[in-house]
Order: sequence, then structure tokens, then C-alpha cells
Amino acid sequence: MSQVIILLLFLLSFAKPEVETNLYPPPWTKFKHQIYDDKNFEEIEINENYTKGCFCRKYPKNWTICFGNDSCQKFPRIIVNTTNFKIHTTMIQILHKNDFKDLSQLYSLNVEGNTLLSVIEPGIFSDMSDLTNVSISFNPNLKTLHEGVFEGLVNLKELFLVKNGFQSMVSVSASLSPKYLPNILKISLSENLFRKIGKDDFEPMRNSTLRELNLVLCQIDYMHSECLTPLTNLAAIRLGENFLNASIITELITDSTKHEVPLQFINLYGLGFRKCPPKVLLKAISQSTITQLCLARNQFEVITNDTFPPMPSLKYLDLREVLARDITSGALLSLPNLRTLLLSGNNLSSVPNGVLLEELTYLDLSSNSLNPSLPGYFSLQTNKFIKLKKLKYLNLSYNRILNIYRSTFNGLAKLRVLGLKNASIHTIADYAFSPLSNLLVLNLENNRFELSRHTFTGLNNLQVLLLGGCGISNILPDENPFYNISSLSHLCLENNNLKTLSPDLLVSLPNLATFDISKNYITSWEEPLFTNQNKLSVVLASYNKFSHLTISMLSDFKNLTRLDISKNPFICDCFHFEDLSKWFKENQNSSLINVINAHPTFCTYPYKFNHETILTAFDALEEGTMSCAMGNYKLYVLFVLPSVILVIVIIISCILGYFFRWHIRYWLFLARAYMLPITVSLSKNNFNSYTNYQYDAFVSYSNEDKNFVVRLVAMLENFEPFLKLCVYERDFEVGSVLSDTVLSSIEQSRMTILIISDSYARSEWCRWEVQIVQHHRLSFECLNKNVDDSLVMIKLGNVKLSNCTPTLKYLMKTRIYLEWDSDETKQSVFWDKLRKILSPPKTIYDSCV
Repeated sequence: MSQVIILLLFLLSFAKPEVETNLYPPPWTKFKHQIYDDKNFEEIEINENYTKGCFCRKYPKNWTICFGNDSCQKFPRIIVNTTNFKIHTTMIQILHKNDFKDLSQLYSLNVEGNTLLSVIEPGIFSDMSDLTNVSISFNPNLKTLHEGVFEGLVNLKELFLVKNGFQSMVSVSASLSPKYLPNILKISLSENLFRKIGKDDFEPMRNSTLRELNLVLCQIDYMHSECLTPLTNLAAIRLGENFLNASIITELITDSTKHEVPLQFINLYGLGFRKCPPKVLLKAISQSTITQLCLARNQFEVITNDTFPPMPSLKYLDLREVLARDITSGALLSLPNLRTLLLSGNNLSSVPNGVLLEELTYLDLSSNSLNPSLPGYFSLQTNKFIKLKKLKYLNLSYNRILNIYRSTFNGLAKLRVLGLKNASIHTIADYAFSPLSNLLVLNLENNRFELSRHTFTGLNNLQVLLLGGCGISNILPDENPFYNISSLSHLCLENNNLKTLSPDLLVSLPNLATFDISKNYITSWEEPLFTNQNKLSVVLASYNKFSHLTISMLSDFKNLTRLDISKNPFICDCFHFEDLSKWFKENQNSSLINVINAHPTFCTYPYKFNHETILTAFDALEEGTMSCAMGNYKLYVLFVLPSVILVIVIIISCILGYFFRWHIRYWLFLARAYMLPITVSLSKNNFNSYTNYQYDAFVSYSNEDKNFVVRLVAMLENFEPFLKLCVYERDFEVGSVLSDTVLSSIEQSRMTILIISDSYARSEWCRWEVQIVQHHRLSFECLNKNVDDSLVMIKLGNVKLSNCTPTLKYLMKTRIYLEWDSDETKQSVFWDKLRKILSPPKTIYDSCV
């Protein structure tokens, strides 16, 4: 576990830093455990006779949490056996003297977010001498603390009184006397509305062991110059985000120095200083004991040679987010002992010449080229760092660097930590890191570059390599970039596109202790991967595509102290448990079971084990409650499953055949037409006769046009030349298959008449008849090698083109049609033309041979 904590420390150290820093450089971000996880807790029984409406839970990381709604008005009576306790979001108004009597074992206590809390009775902490950390914060009605309220906290080191209802320092300071807090080191009173601090406000705290005082965001506009005099051990004070002007702070520092207050760190961020820091203030700091200065979130666009007076004692300077766009070459020469320089969050387009100080050991230039209003890349010129021979920490993360060249890091022989996270790196030249022979940590997360065999050549002492989110999909054995960094102990490849891992990938990393491959697409592997990793203790492999645990995987995991394979799609059935069962019978490894159970891994299939862990499902199999045999399962896979699939295919085919039966008949008709071409019953000896047809014309129409068809039949069959028409309502046999009868009638008709109306265009059946007629016409043209004129079209009224099929549109555009006119004077002409068109020919030419 210690290796994991170290790895997380390094990860956090490269994150975008907060405004506040630690007291001493370098400002490593402190590692903080997550207090609780909402998905993993144990309910604690409460004595309901005393209070109702409160809920208490115990969490695995030694925390007990109590909270409540409107009805939680008294401190809950529970048995607490953890060392950390928190009570929040209740309606408790008073914390009585005996409320904490059963909590004497606590090391940490949080009382936060209780909106009605107004009184904490003295003596409540009298039996809590083990407490080292207390937070009483975010309680807006808590406006004062009684003098003896903290009596008994003899070992308290840190006290947080953030954002309560305090409006005067004297309402708090009496309770902070060294008589009650003899070993206090840090007090935070930030976000209380003090406004003014008088000369004697801290007098009750005289000779306190307090080392750090936080007064950030307290709306302070005045502090007496001698108010800090009683705090004889104060080393750090935070005054950021207040309304203090430069003269008040100058007098405060001057008098504190005069009275030998040992200030080393002062935080002045966000105080509204513009163009440059006040010179009189900087002069007072230069004559004090202050070695660390934070001026972050003020506005100094250009830092020139006369910005800072000689300040030989200053070792730490924080200029984050000051909108700096340039630092001239001699701007910091007046700070000869500067060791730590923070410049993240500014508008620098390259490494300024002014920061290249030979004594510098810690340089943060992150987040300088991500301003959307200032597009461009962050320039790393050749041999830029050649003077920084003592630099140990360099952070260039969150910049648009683009390329890393072979000469980029020349001169950084003592560099230990290099941050290049989210740096838009597209190319890293071979041997680019070779000057960094003493590098211990390299962060390249969230860049997209190609790995090669010599990408990390020269990093002989590298221990931590972070390559998460780099889009890596494959690492070829011939281009293995890890072959020459044998000292590596922590390798992070999470959030990439890896699908497989080669057995040769880690062969050159005998010291590997932590391996993170989470959030990839890796499937279960069949060959051992960690054969050369005797020191490997932590593998993080959640969010991959593991379907089961193979024998090779179990052999790789057997000596681990931490394993996370959660969020993988494990199949918990007999077939996939075969290797698991075999391995556990041969090895009897209970420690691996405990390691797997530490991060519960759930089944995704079958459904009955959907909410069970894989080991629970495995135990069910071993105990016989899961009934299945491996042979039957394989028989099912080989025979039953294909049969089921075949039946499903047949059923689907029958359903589709029913719904598309007309289309199928049409396709069969086309197939028959092509295999046995449709004839017009013409022979060589009788090609000039038309009597082989049963009908002169087949009439295709919509039922909505029946009245017109009745008149059509009467006009053509009762007058010369006495034509014979085929009309389905009259001529089709009862009980016959309609589609087959239509096909037959078209073949037996010399011509076809289409009665085209808007209702005809909308009819699905009429559309199908048009397709048949069009195919019959094309077949006739093929047989006779002449243009077919057997199709006659009659248009009734307006026809919307949107209702017409492409075939019908084509016919109306390419063929002349008769148009019915409601004017009776013109109808006789219509009938004469129609009879002439439909009249049988006296001879037929160009018949098929």
C-alpha cells in the first residue's frame, strides 16, 4: 500500500496547484484519504428514546458519520469504535457538556454544516486528550466560543473554525489560550467576518505555540500594526482575499519584525496590487525574517529589473495567476537565494530569461499557454535550461509545447521530477530525455505521441512513469520503450486504447512494484505477463474487458497485496469458471481471495448472478448450488444453441415471407419471365393474326374510379369495333388467386389500359400492377426488337407527383396519354381517339423469329 500512496502523491503533485501552498518549499500537495464512500458503509443503531431523525454510518476507513434532517435536534447516542467522527447537516442547537463523553478515543472530530448550532458548552472536550485535529466549521449561528470550550485538548495540533458566524476576534481568541491549547500549531479562521483586528485581540493567545494563522476571506480592512505581537511563535500568516492596503500590511510586518515575531511565510494573494508590488511593502519584507512570499492573483503583467528590491533572505516566491506575460532577464537577480519560483496560470509564451537563476531548485511554469484568447504554443528553445544546473523540479504541464527535441533538456542533470501533463505533445525525439540521468518521476499524461525504442533512453534512475491518456493502442516488442529503464517501480498506462499486452512488455522491468492498466480494452490473457516482476505488489486493472480469470492471470496475481479488477464484464458460468476451479484446487491460495475481495468484482452474466461478486458465484458452483456440468455446457454450445438459432431464422423467414408475399410472387413472375420468356402467342406461320389474344385490353384501375370504368366498357364494347375488355370485377373467376389472375390476364391481353388518377397513384395494388405492366412491355420490346405500343394511359383529373412511384412518373413523362375532359363537347373526340388506338391491326410487322 505504501507504493500506491507514493504513486498518488506524485500524481497529485502534477495537478494544477491551488493558490495556497504548504509552509515550506517545495510545495508538495498533501495526500488526503477519502473520508467515506457512499456505496460502502454500515448503518449504526441509534437509541431512539433519546433522539429521532438522525442517521449514523460507519465507513471502512475508520470514520463514523452522523447526519440528519429537520428532526435530528439532539446529539445521537451511539457506540462509536472508530478514531474519526463527523456530525453534519443537523438541526442541533446546543452541544452539551456530556455529548462527547463516549468519544474519548477520537483522533479527529468534525462538526460541520449545522445551521442552528449556536452554543458549545465548556467542558465538552474534557476527556478527549487524544484529539489532534478538530473542525468546527460552516455553522452560521455559532457567533462566539466560551473561554473554556477547548479545555482538555492538550494534544490538539490543528483547529479549523472556517465560515462560522464570528464577527469579532475577541469572541474567539479567549478560547484559543495556550492554557487550553498548549500544543496547537495551526488555526484557520478563514471566511469569518472580522473586518477589523485591534491591538489586543490576540492578547489571550500570548506565548501560544501557534505556528500558522489563516485569515483568508475575512473582509478585513484594518489590522493594528502590533496585533501579532502576542503570537511569539507565529511563522506563517495568510491574509489573502481581504481589503487590506499596502501601508497597513507594511506597518504590520515592520512592527512584527521589531517585536521579534518569527514570521517566515506571508500570503498576500488577491489583494488587488496592480502593475507591480508596492515597493515600500517589499522593502519591509526584505528587512524581516520572511523567506516565503505569496503574491498570487494580483496583477503584474511585466516584471522588470526594478520590480523587486534586494531581498537576500527570500527563498520562495509565488507569482501564480498574476497575468504576467514577460519577465525581463535581470528581473529576479535581486533575489540571489531564491530556490522556489511558482509562475503557473500566467500568459507566458516561453520560458522567460528572467527565471533562469542558477540557484533555482523548483520551477513551476504550468498552465501558461491555455488561455483561449491568446492562442499559440509554449516555446522551449534549444539549450534553454543550460544554466539551471541545480534544478530538481520542473513543471511544464498544461502548456501547448508540441515538440520535445533532443536538446530541449540539456543542462538539467540534477532534475528529479518533470511534469509534462496535458502539454499537447505530438513528437518526442529519440534520446530527448537522455540528459536527465537522475530523473525519478516523469509525467506525460494526456499527450498524443508515438513511443519508440529510444523514447526513454538515458533515464537510468527513473522510478515513476505516467503515460495515462496518451492514446496508446499497441506497443510492439521491437519498439518496446521500457527495455532500458530497469529501475522503474511505478508504471501507469491507464485510460489508453490497449487491447492486448505482450508477454515481453515488462520483461526488462524487474523492479516494477505498481502497474496501472485501468480504463483500457484489455481482454483476459492466456500467457503469463509478470514472470520477471518479483517485486510487483499492486495491479490496477479496472474498466477493461476481462470476461474471466485464466490460469495465467491467477498466477500473475497470486503474490499481490492489492488488485483491482472491478468494472469488468465477467461471465460467471461453468465454462468460464473451469480455469478458476482448477487453479484453486491446485494452489489453495486464500491470500489471493482476500486481495480480490478488497475491490468487489461483480458478475455481468448470467442474470441470476448479476449482483453477486465473481467469488460468490464461484462458491455457489463449488458448493453445488449452481447446477451445471462442463460437458453439458459444451454440448449446449455445440448443438443446442445452433438449433435454436436455426429455428429462429426459420420463424423470421416465414414472417417476412407473409408480409412480403406479393413482392415474392412478383419476383417469381420475373424469374419465370427471364427463364421462359413471355410470348405473345405468335408463330412463324400465323404472325399476322391477332386472334390468339383472349382480350383486346386489360384495364387497370382503382375502385374509386369504378363509375368511369363502367362507362369505358360500355363505350368500347357496344360500339364499333366492338372491343373485348378484361375488367377484374367482371372477368376474374371467383376463388382464384388475384395476383396470379392479374399476371395471366395481362399476358392474354393485346393491350393494357391504365386509368391514372390520384387514387390510382395512392393504391398499393395499382402500383404493383404498374410494375407488372412495365415489365411485360419491356419483355415485348425485347422479343419484337421494336418499341412496344401496347400501353394506353388515360389521366383522370389532377395527380399529385408526390403520390406517384418512380415507374409511374417515368411512364407519364415518356409516353403520350389521353386526358379525360369533363366538357361533354370534347368527350366524343376522346372516345374516337381511344377506339382508334385500341383497334386491332390488319397486319403485324417485325414479329419475333
